[in-house]
Formats: sequence, structure tokens, C-alpha cells
Amino acid sequence: MKTFLSLGYNSSTVLGELSRNGKAGDATPVILPPSISENFLFDSKQLESKLNEKSRLLILCSPSNPAGSIYPKKLLEEIAKTVAKHPSVLV
Repeated sequence: MKTFLSLGYNSSTVLGELSRNGKAGDATPVILPPSISENFLFDSKQLESKLNEKSRLLILCSPSNPAGSIYPKKLLEEIAKTVAKHPSVLV
């Protein structure tokens, strides 16, 4: 992770605990906080608003899936379309 995030790039994460990994790599973590009202998922418009020319890494993470949420196929396809607009972002 440090290799991708050196030189002051951004990392977009869904899970806040991963932000310290970005900081360790001199990156600026950008958090997409989960929302109870959205079943702990986010929409692709939220993601699009956070990505920019410094974005390099997107981490979709749900360790042990404590909320029981599953990313629907349609949402994953929307995320893929959004990330495709930013070819420097690794998922």
C-alpha cells in the first residue's frame, strides 16, 4: 500500500480504520463514511465526489461484514463505471 500512496496521493476508503495505513504512506485518506440509512453502503455519486487527480487507491472493505450488507451487482457496476473515469485509481 505504501508504494501506491507515497508522494502525497489520496486513498479513498470505505472503512475508517484503514486510514492510518494511508497516513503511514504519506497519503491523504479520504473517507466515505457508511450510513445506517443506506444499509452501510454508499452510492457511486458519493464516490465520484471524492475522486480527483490525486486519487490512487480505492479500498472496498467490510471485515467480517458486521452490518450484514452486501454490495448489489448494480452498485458494483456503478462503482466500476465511476472508477473507470479515473484510470490512475487501483481498486
